[in-house]
Amino acid sequence: MSVQRTELQKVLHASSFWTLIFCLFWTLVQGRYHLIGSSEPIVAAPGDDVILPCRVDPDWDAVEKTVEWSKPDLEVDPSDRQKGVEYVFLYRFQREDRDTMVAAYIERTSLSSEGLKHGDVSLRIRNVTLKDSGRFRCFIPTLRTDAEVRLVVDPNFLTTTTGTPAFNRNLITRKPRNESDSNGRRSRLHVCVVPVIVFFFLAVCASTLRF
Repeated sequence: MSVQRTELQKVLHASSFWTLIFCLFWTLVQGRYHLIGSSEPIVAAPGDDVILPCRVDPDWDAVEKTVEWSKPDLEVDPSDRQKGVEYVFLYRFQREDRDTMVAAYIERTSLSSEGLKHGDVSLRIRNVTLKDSGRFRCFIPTLRTDAEVRLVVDPNFLTTTTGTPAFNRNLITRKPRNESDSNGRRSRLHVCVVPVIVFFFLAVCASTLRF
């Protein structure tokens, strides 16, 4: 009976060991990458094409990952929301998923296929209108990290930028911010969590060696 108990303890210790290894690895992976957006709003005139900057830092291949762009303050019909139609743009399974996108943004939003290879998940919006003004949120489920970019569509923007070519205005991305607030909280959390996991990892290893 004692032999069976000892064997069971060994199995449990081995299971705990590999679970902690996985948790440690996954925590380090998530803590390494962050989404960088823009610290200032993107300003455009009605009819402009704009790019809402967002990229993974450091470079990270996002071609086979899911990228969600949503608009937190966008009013979506309750029936559509129940069907999952709530995204400004949704990229998954290496393609655009229009079934869950808000109709007003279909054909107007896109990502760069080349940029995805390097973690550039910036959203391009064509022919912006006043209704497009507001906060946009980019989220990558695999990394469990997000960033927000604010768009301001100003009908007077043309008169205040006389002589500025339209394509220059469209591609202005402003100064990037280091991290969003949510990422900052995650970074501090990882600093606290990783040492704890390492401590338990070492404790389990020492306990396993006794057996």
